[in-house]
Amino acid sequence: MKIKFGNGFFLASILSYPVLLGAIFFFDLEPFRVTAPYFFIILLFLSIKIVRQRKFMISKQDSSNLLIILLVVLVSAINFTTVRYSIPILFATYSFILFLYLTTVESGFILKNKIVRRYLVIYLLMAVMFLFVSHAYMEVGERYIGFTGSPTTFAGLLAALFILFDTMTDQKRWIRVLTFLFVLFFVGLSKTRLVIIFLIGYPVLRYVINKKALNRGGVFLIFFLILFFVYSLYGIVVENYPELITLRYKDARDASFGLRYRLYQIVEENFFLGNKWEILFGKGNEYSRNLIIEKIGLDIFPHNDFIRLINDWGILGAGIFFVLLYRLALKNITSLLIALLYIVLWYSNMIFNLYLVSILIISSFYHENMGGARIRK
Repeated sequence: MKIKFGNGFFLASILSYPVLLGAIFFFDLEPFRVTAPYFFIILLFLSIKIVRQRKFMISKQDSSNLLIILLVVLVSAINFTTVRYSIPILFATYSFILFLYLTTVESGFILKNKIVRRYLVIYLLMAVMFLFVSHAYMEVGERYIGFTGSPTTFAGLLAALFILFDTMTDQKRWIRVLTFLFVLFFVGLSKTRLVIIFLIGYPVLRYVINKKALNRGGVFLIFFLILFFVYSLYGIVVENYPELITLRYKDARDASFGLRYRLYQIVEENFFLGNKWEILFGKGNEYSRNLIIEKIGLDIFPHNDFIRLINDWGILGAGIFFVLLYRLALKNITSLLIALLYIVLWYSNMIFNLYLVSILIISSFYHENMGGARIRK
């Protein structure tokens, strides 16, 4: 695939990130240590391109979104604790620079959907190859990790690229259906239950949205509220669909949820113990993560990024971030579906995933254009 430096190179770099993880993980090395340096290099590349840009023409709508992202950057900076836990600051700054880059430098770039197709083929081929790698499976539940070092990360990254492929492609229906089944198969091997449920409902959801039977904003809000209160709904699922709960366990119990619910209670109780300033503006980046380390003795994250974000960034910070997601989700069907998948993955500690936010921001600039997708001017 021929890629010109400075014209689509950034997208190829982002889509190549999981491939790099696979190359590292193949040799049984820790893959996630490359994440921050990798995206920091991309951030520097984008910053240089922005600085070299002579003219800045930003629409009123883009200016509003840039201001909101800048507020997110400010929130993350206010909640700075240590460099060790500065990923939220990198996440916010990277999001701002990427949005500014797409608004100014690459405002007329045409993305051929064949690029997305080729990377999806690469992902699926790697998924097949790693079926024969012994350490690509977890000991507990025998969950398939794939090539990313984590079953939930594997499921999330694969599903995100599939959404790009499915909403941008001009392929025949049978090819899209076959691809969907392949993706569902591998996500099923990962036993990432919420992503499995999302993909099962995906065809109906996309059909309904395409037919404009449901307002995009309404879809996002309903999805968000259901996921926000998912623990309250859990009892109903246990009673009516126990097979979903025991997917990973043979003794008819859900050890995973038992732990997650305990982690949720720890963070929730800590939130209400905060003073007015902490409730409004947060207790600090990765405060909830450190709280779990203190209480449990393991760095296993809260496993609920909804309460994690509220506790770390406060009601105001979490509210600003929600407004940003809402505005990006309304841009087109691709960004809406990516946004929905993104918040699903908040139950897998992926709120600050730099790959997912890249796909979300990039997809918010797309509109259909003769066998490809053009980033809107």
